[in-house]
Amino acid sequence: MMNGYRLVGDVCLVMGTPIMAWKAYTQGSAEISLTTHLLRALMFATRYIDVFTAPISTYNTAMKCILVANSVAFALFLSWQKYSEMGFKRIAPAAATTASIVLCCLFTATRFTYQFNPVEIMWSFSRILSISSEIPQLIVVSRTPKWEVWTRVYYVALVEHVIFYGANWVHRKAYEGFADPISVACGLAQLAVIFGFSVASQLRSLESNNSSEACKVLFDSKTEYPVDKKGVNVVEEAV
Repeated sequence: MMNGYRLVGDVCLVMGTPIMAWKAYTQGSAEISLTTHLLRALMFATRYIDVFTAPISTYNTAMKCILVANSVAFALFLSWQKYSEMGFKRIAPAAATTASIVLCCLFTATRFTYQFNPVEIMWSFSRILSISSEIPQLIVVSRTPKWEVWTRVYYVALVEHVIFYGANWVHRKAYEGFADPISVACGLAQLAVIFGFSVASQLRSLESNNSSEACKVLFDSKTEYPVDKKGVNVVEEAV
């Protein structure tokens, strides 16, 4: 059933891809992980595999179509952009990493699913994939001393999506008696991953700033040498 928490969560989720697409279009794809967005495209495609076979409502179907179309289109655009910039050597590692993560998540999904059938396994797979899909992007941005504005907005939207969807599950449990433990557990794990990387990145940034300040003080400090009445440096005169 629709409620305000879910609506806000859906809007935050839809915002993620256009934010990164605008960054890639205006500033290039240097700090955008192709692996993450290939995984996100696969995540939405497998999560909403029942979009036409088991429709719930017009809103639900439209939102699923938008998420799948946005993520797939951006993954293709990003692949083309990185190929244009760096050639195949930029695509191959991302494809290998994507395949490895997919196989691990698929194996895990077969162990944690409500029913052992293709649709349910793909649903569990997409939820588990949501945890690991952001890790390549987080690794990329954690290497930079300061997160860019677009990156921050992207992750704020993603975190808000998880928080509001968590509130949605609490609301549905309270008023409908419906619960989805896999979604709740994966949402909490996803939050833990994002906050863990953000804290580690901030600590690294502070450490880097402190090191820079220490070096600046060390190299900018000037030793005062005694001078004689004529203003000649005594040390230079002695040498």
